[in-house]
Amino acid sequence: MKKTSWIEYIFVLMAFIITMLSICGILQVLNMLDKQIFIACIGFFGSIFGGLFTLLGVKMTFVEQDKRSKKQKYTTTYFISNEILPDLGRINTLYKSIHEHSINKDLMNLSEFSSEVLVNVKKLIGLAYSADTTVYESLRNIEYSLSVLIEQIDRIVKEDPDEESKQRISKSIWNIFYDLNKENQRIFTHVQDVRISLKN
Repeated sequence: MKKTSWIEYIFVLMAFIITMLSICGILQVLNMLDKQIFIACIGFFGSIFGGLFTLLGVKMTFVEQDKRSKKQKYTTTYFISNEILPDLGRINTLYKSIHEHSINKDLMNLSEFSSEVLVNVKKLIGLAYSADTTVYESLRNIEYSLSVLIEQIDRIVKEDPDEESKQRISKSIWNIFYDLNKENQRIFTHVQDVRISLKN
């Protein structure tokens, strides 16, 4: 069932006022209404009519500004998602393709690419700050996760820790990827939500 908008209510009220003014005008022409009462009716209904037009204009301005704001928000969040989501997908692929016989080389490749993505994320954070709180928070979380990931990889490659430490670091890295995937999904879902809100 279609929801009746406030604009439709205003137009109905305006139509009622115009009808009442028309009736008063007809009665005046037919000399069935006192002139003073007719003038008072015009003043009364005219002031309401003018007020409704003002209200309508203000409301339409707010609606237009809201639409423009939502469109700008979607444009920005969509741009950010296009920049970051493919990179997060590639990081995930690099992580899954790590082989035991070439673990150090694969980890270094992962670390190097993660460093490149981190630089891009830091740039995007500034853009997201003024556009969208949810995307901004996700990017800050991604920034933190990538920083920790690079640090943990460096520990494995450069420090050559014992087996127990490696297991602990590996678990930490797995948790980081869980967090990255969560933020990836969060950004994707949020962009879809913003797109849907444009249609409402």
